[in-house]
Amino acid sequence: RELLSIVCSENVQILPASAMTALLVRLATRQGDHLVVCATHLKAGFSVEMEEQRLLQAVALCKRLQAFAKDNEGIIIGADLNAHHAPYNLCNAVRCCDPTARVEPRAVPAFLAAGYKSAYGGFPPWTAWSGWLDRDVKATLDYVLIRGPIAARAALDVPSEEAVMQCTELLPNAAWPSDHVCLVVDVELLSEGDGHRKIESEDAPRRGKSGGYPAAHTPAVVLQQKGIRKASGKGQTSGKVWRPKVNAAGEQAM
Repeated sequence: RELLSIVCSENVQILPASAMTALLVRLATRQGDHLVVCATHLKAGFSVEMEEQRLLQAVALCKRLQAFAKDNEGIIIGADLNAHHAPYNLCNAVRCCDPTARVEPRAVPAFLAAGYKSAYGGFPPWTAWSGWLDRDVKATLDYVLIRGPIAARAALDVPSEEAVMQCTELLPNAAWPSDHVCLVVDVELLSEGDGHRKIESEDAPRRGKSGGYPAAHTPAVVLQQKGIRKASGKGQTSGKVWRPKVNAAGEQAM
């Protein structure tokens, strides 16, 4: 017998003028407890204008989830928000990480303000790392967010920077078909009554190393075993690795 069964689902357009959608699903456990799971993908683009669009999408999605979820139902969001959680500086043809081209986070804070928190405790150091002709793009774009009587018990760390640096070609490539890595979290539904107390007192979830995958299945190791070599021409990485710049306030540039 399945651990979870589908009670109902709804596929929604987040905003009338947007192509972005979200799938909302109500699930039931064998014991009859319900939870809501949402999968979505917000507008891509590293700019102030795109971040403002993602903010509108985030606020609209929170409202849709609030209307869909019943009282005391936990909510899990698994999403490619295409939004970094910290301020960053854009690169241009003249200068990399230009301090005059700063993007403040708007989308992720909107979810946090609506009562969601990262199931990772904090945020993974990165979830997407792709190689372009002139630069690498590395950021935290993917999230598992939880709200309500749900506690995260364990979370799978992303591969270390050192492991990715050993690859001859960054993601995606023939062995790993995406520039994003998997986020995996074990969660527990908490009983009504003591659930909120237990959530507030929870420590950060137990973190599994990137070896939480079988070691041979981490992106870095698979690439090495496949013997991937840097391609020539279109798609070749520059060999320059993007390194985060952190100011005195702990804010990260991009």
